[in-house]
Amino acid sequence: MAAFYPTYAALLLMFIVIYMERRRHKNAAVIRKIIEKRRNGEMTILLNGFEGKEVTLYTLNDSVTGRIVEINEGWVKIDSGKEISTVNLDYVIRVRERFAKKKD
Repeated sequence: MAAFYPTYAALLLMFIVIYMERRRHKNAAVIRKIIEKRRNGEMTILLNGFEGKEVTLYTLNDSVTGRIVEINEGWVKIDSGKEISTVNLDYVIRVRERFAKKKD
């Protein structure tokens, strides 16, 4: 039975290496998309239509909700009412407009 432990350890190590390699490739793909968006200025053009509106910007790790105050080359300022946030457009993956609830 003890002879199988090195075999199990080798298999476990192989699966860990494969997992880490797949994760590295996934991260590289995300970085390629970010670089492509930066070259095209795609997000700056997209956000010009949302200036002054209530939006939610989703980034790789977080989301920010508020009114877009200013759009600069690669940056956007968002006023949430409590604070003003600055978001780097290279990391924005989704923009969603927030509509006010209608009062009857």
